[in-house]
Amino acid sequence: MAYRRAAALAIAAIFSISRSANAFQVVAGCRVRVEGYRVERDVRPGRNRGVGRAVNISGRRLRDVRARFRVFDARGRRIGWPSDSIMDLRAGQSWRFRAPAAGNVSRARLASADSR
Repeated sequence: MAYRRAAALAIAAIFSISRSANAFQVVAGCRVRVEGYRVERDVRPGRNRGVGRAVNISGRRLRDVRARFRVFDARGRRIGWPSDSIMDLRAGQSWRFRAPAAGNVSRARLASADSR
């Protein structure tokens, strides 16, 4: 059962430039839930960002919350680890993250979203 859940989370984390990852995702630790993340292209070449929304579901205030992605080019090569963070996230509060990603990003995977 745990294997199926892990596989489902891994599959749900893969997305392309289009809006395809609109399902909720609870990441390891069950303190932060990520909702509807995607890659947005900037009008300037090579400047993209991973954007989405994270919600504190821990029931307590979290410090130094970070959303981190692995981004890939069209050939499937990893070209970066963009991330964004917030220093204080109250219980139940949501946060819109913007993780800048340089390069020609074709797809990305959410690597982590949790507090330290």
